[in-house]
Amino acid sequence: MLSAGEDITDRRRMEEKLKEARKMEAVGVLVKGIAHQFNNILGIILGKAELALYDMSDSNLSKRSLKEIRSASLRASELVKQMIHFVGSSTTNLKPIEMDTITRESLKEIRASIPAMIEIRTNLLSEPQKILADQAGFRRILMILCSNAAYAMKKKGGYWR
Repeated sequence: MLSAGEDITDRRRMEEKLKEARKMEAVGVLVKGIAHQFNNILGIILGKAELALYDMSDSNLSKRSLKEIRSASLRASELVKQMIHFVGSSTTNLKPIEMDTITRESLKEIRASIPAMIEIRTNLLSEPQKILADQAGFRRILMILCSNAAYAMKKKGGYWR
């Protein structure tokens, strides 16, 4: 009788490590995605607080509350940066993105946060335009630009393209 065997203990250990590494990578991607979305929301809160503080007189009782909102938003933003750093990625994630799609999606969010007397008109190209950019950063820039434009038009209304 002849018997042959192979010790596969090391191979099984390596397979388990690989499986664990894939799970951690998936968790990292999830955390990063949530963190970027949360950062977009914080950008809107912070921008609105800044605009309100700019308009407010020093005697207004709400000014203190707005300063606390601004301070809490900045702390939360720092926490988001730490989360992204912890999962092993910088806040810049350059990849090809479709500008027009992201612009349309962002304008829907912006529409809900600006006065109704301001009309948003778009004049986007019919073919999708791809650029190499950080999607979350691109959204933030759009939000800031539109918030600033809305602030400039808040008294008389208007539209932007």
